[in-house]
Amino acid sequence: MSAFESYAAVVTDKRQIEMRSFPVPQVSPADAILKVELCGICGSDYHYYTEGEHWPYQLPPQILGHEVVGRIEKIGHEAAKKWRVKEGDLVIVESAITCGRCRYCLTGNSSLCSTKQSYGMSASMKNPPHLWGGYSQYMYLHPNVMLHAVPPDMAVHAAVLFSPLANGVKWAERVPKLRLGDSIVILGPGQQGLGCVLASSITGANPIIVAGLERDAKRLAVAKDLGATHTIVSERAPLPEQVKKILGTGNGRRGRRCDRQHGGATGGRGVGSQRRNRGVSWKDAKQNRSFRHG
Repeated sequence: MSAFESYAAVVTDKRQIEMRSFPVPQVSPADAILKVELCGICGSDYHYYTEGEHWPYQLPPQILGHEVVGRIEKIGHEAAKKWRVKEGDLVIVESAITCGRCRYCLTGNSSLCSTKQSYGMSASMKNPPHLWGGYSQYMYLHPNVMLHAVPPDMAVHAAVLFSPLANGVKWAERVPKLRLGDSIVILGPGQQGLGCVLASSITGANPIIVAGLERDAKRLAVAKDLGATHTIVSERAPLPEQVKKILGTGNGRRGRRCDRQHGGATGGRGVGSQRRNRGVSWKDAKQNRSFRHG
């Protein structure tokens, strides 16, 4: 039996959202209820809203939101011990809900878990207790979800940036193994691209080149503030020419580039890197729009 209800923004069709009320379930020993403080708006959320579908999202109706920060409202004693949190704690919620037992989960590759469901995407609103997305006052925390306690001195508006910052570390540093003195080209100064800039600057990479459009002038300025050594505008000349002008001609150089490419938010998901004094290479990024609230 529910003690109270939660309002949630439900996407019912293409470009249509309506507010609906859902009962907030009582907690069991192994789960919890989160009071949502802020939720980032992913570029994929925008595609789903405008197109009415987007892999791996469930078809409407659906509660979106997978970049969630909130406070523990209610929690079972087993969950409190497992997650090492208590009621009132501010936490970041990882979007994926996995089995925690397969070879992928046990080797740090839980994103490949065959049973994975994700808040606001593949976890369906139709399944009880329905509150499977962050565009809601409250969200259900499954026993298999992973939480990260937010340091007490960190503002919630900073904590909600965890997704583009974490993606930046993964795509710009971990995947290409970027290190001191390496060069990197980041295609697009969207929220993900700026996360890549910050991650690259921490490694000591140089030069850090960020490519954008004329309309991205303000974002390119932010990229410089975060550590980009050069910014280029793709309409002014072919990107290879502009990049080679920065790096030098480099006869006989060998390129090294990122192994993964991601579409979605404005630029920023195409990242290329190479060892210093080697040839330049990068991957194209899909130029769309991204938003963040909070």
